[in-house]
Order: sequence, then structure tokens, then C-alpha cells
Amino acid sequence: MLYEPYSYSAVPRQREFGAVQVLFVLTVLAFLLQMAVDRFNGGSFTQRFGLSSDALLHGYLWQFVTYQFLHGGFLHIFMNMFMLGVFGREVEDSLGTVRFALLYLGAGVLGGLGWVLITGFHDGAVCVGASGAVFGITGAFAGLHPHRQMSVWFFIIPPIRMTARTMALVFGFVTLVLMFAGGQNVAHAAHLAGGVA
Repeated sequence: MLYEPYSYSAVPRQREFGAVQVLFVLTVLAFLLQMAVDRFNGGSFTQRFGLSSDALLHGYLWQFVTYQFLHGGFLHIFMNMFMLGVFGREVEDSLGTVRFALLYLGAGVLGGLGWVLITGFHDGAVCVGASGAVFGITGAFAGLHPHRQMSVWFFIIPPIRMTARTMALVFGFVTLVLMFAGGQNVAHAAHLAGGVA
């Protein structure tokens, strides 16, 4: 998925290291730690820091933040970090670093809350991933630049051109359908709640 940025007449701001880069590095490091510890401890790291309704009932409220930095595999983290890279920089430029970071983490928290309330009360179910936060950033991008033309690829389908607003609505609709279809090991409720946030 790519978007076509409009041309800038002024020289763009130079930012050495912003929230997008910090979140990217923290997420990759947390994922590597998760993979290493889980390999030797039978998944205890994911159980402790991933989001689960059982742990929340025992007061593990930090999981609303920590689950965002864990992932279910390489493809999972790759897709989330790719989306963060595509949309995050421009949203951060529009909102500022602090507001962007609050939006990212807040959308992730609300995505996790949505998952817990809608589908999370299953014995042993654990939610991991930055998808709720990334959907929040995607929604913010669409809100800030609703008429921006995008080229969206859906795996083997040729690129489809649409506006950012249409793209966000399509993503939301597909996620809603998949959530009700069930049967997958994907936290669609977290995606949807994060996007709405």
C-alpha cells in the first residue's frame, strides 16, 4: 500500500528521531525479547505481558499497554510496522510528537478494551499486537487527509485507487465482517476499536 503525497512548497521539517522511530525500535526489541524468553519458558512472557481477561481480573492493568509491543510472528509485526511507517510520519508531523504518541498508545489501549469487551472472555485467550494502535493512526491519517489519493494492494489483486477516507471505511467494513465471521485467530475487535478511537 502506498499513498501519493502532495508536493510541498516549503522545505520539510528535519526530525532526527521522532515517535514513529521510537515506537518502531521499542516494538522490534520487545518482539525479539518475547521470542527469546517464550522459547525457553513455554510462552510465559506472552502470558504475562499479552492482554488477557483472566490477568486483568487479577489486576494486571499494564497489559493494556504492553500487549501492543508483542506480536504473534514475523508477518504480524512486519505488517504493523509497515503500516506505522506508511501513515505514522505524516500523522506525527500534523499532530506533533507528544500528541501522536498519546494517540498511538490511546488507540492501542482502546483497541485492547474493545477486544476484551467484545471477544476477550475466553479461557486462556491472549491478545498481542499493535494493530489497534496502527488502525488508530490509519484512521487519523484518513481524518487529516480525507481526499488524499491512495493506491492500495490486496495481495494478488492489482492496485486500487481510492481516497484515504474510502480506504479507512473499507478497512473498517472488512474488519467488521471478519469479526462477525469468526473462526480466525485474529483480534478483529481490537482493530475496529482502535480505528474508531
